[in-house]
Amino acid sequence: KLRSLAFFFLIAMVLTACSSSTPASRSSEPALDPAIQPQAGSHPPIILQVVDREDVVDGYQYTYSDIYFNDLDGDAVALTYREVSSSLSYPLPFTDDPIEASMEQQKGEALVSVGGRCRQKMELVIESRIRDRAGNLSEPVTFRISCLTPPVVDTSAALVSGLSIAFALALILVLGFWLLFRKHPGERLPALQSVLLLFCLFLWMTFIQKILHEGGHALYTLIRGVPSLLYVHPFNFSGYSRPIIDASIWKDISGSVSALSFSLLISLPFWKHRSPAFLPLAMLFPYVLIYDGINVLGLMGDFRTLVETNGISPIPFLFLGALTVTAGIALLFRLLPQIGLDPKDKKALFVLPAVMFLAGILSFLVACIFVPGSPIDREYFLGREIVSTASMSLPVQTIGWAVFAVLYVTFFRRVFPRLPAWLQTGTVQLAWRDLRLPVVLATLSVILGLIIIT
Repeated sequence: KLRSLAFFFLIAMVLTACSSSTPASRSSEPALDPAIQPQAGSHPPIILQVVDREDVVDGYQYTYSDIYFNDLDGDAVALTYREVSSSLSYPLPFTDDPIEASMEQQKGEALVSVGGRCRQKMELVIESRIRDRAGNLSEPVTFRISCLTPPVVDTSAALVSGLSIAFALALILVLGFWLLFRKHPGERLPALQSVLLLFCLFLWMTFIQKILHEGGHALYTLIRGVPSLLYVHPFNFSGYSRPIIDASIWKDISGSVSALSFSLLISLPFWKHRSPAFLPLAMLFPYVLIYDGINVLGLMGDFRTLVETNGISPIPFLFLGALTVTAGIALLFRLLPQIGLDPKDKKALFVLPAVMFLAGILSFLVACIFVPGSPIDREYFLGREIVSTASMSLPVQTIGWAVFAVLYVTFFRRVFPRLPAWLQTGTVQLAWRDLRLPVVLATLSVILGLIIIT
């Protein structure tokens, strides 16, 4: 009963949370605002000219404005922004850009460049000024930004590249299956049962992990009074909570804090029940530890943004993330005998990478077929990013879980007999009935995920 209530609560969280550039002109000779008066003995920065330019990087169109200016005092420190008008129902998080030109350069002709690519559908007018250390401001420069069409996603090229990689990985897995089980044909069916069981569990756990993680971000946004769109699914590409309303430490950490906290509460009551029937809930916390631990490492995602935006040292996050990932791997290894993988045999060398290969190829096909032109692409221009991450995750996760498999049958094999009795788990001989609940949960996750995506 408790498991059913927890499941329906999470589904309700998904359904309730899913509510819901190119600069056109530049003023290169703006009039000086009479309200801006230089401080005594100092001089305000002076805009000399604004030059627009465009560039294409990795298929994305970037538009920049090069602002040339002069400051007789040589103490210009920042480029400020003020929103004049916007098609959005919420303010965008503008922060000052630092000016790195030297004092000597500023006294002659210095340059500060601003711009980037459109990241969501909007029409926006902003006003920028150069501010010096004394608080003086330059005359305003007005930017009119119009972002209406998302970048085109070349799914044909992505499919050719991704399927080529998938074919090579599939050949390696088939060869590995033949080498491992050619002398033990009786282990082939149990190995395939383990693949199917763990594949279904991973789809389910990926879906719940994204609900908890992105739900934490969405809750932060809702508290600030802005309706949030929750983009969650069971596939191996990013989930999202949109919009991003500010650059806050709480915004960056809320996802992982929520996922780790709630997954612990869900898994803890079932941790001592060593049965395949409880695996969908017991295995959730170790899975979240691994994937949110990678996020905490700060190599990408929320914590990388946290470090870069706030100038925080990445070393504490590297240590904390590594500790979290290691704990997740250890706890997951403790549960793998429940899916028929004894650390004393080598079945895991095929099962773990095969599961991630299946999840990766499914995710890649879903991304290429359903994401381009979908609502998240039309509104937030994420189609190219999603297809790219799905393509990258296919080989990366397959190889990564192959490494985990090697650790399981080598290092963990030696450690396992020395674990306390309450941490050891007997290897289960799977029956087809053990797959019923995971198959149902995985099917439901895929259906709901596709509904959300499309």
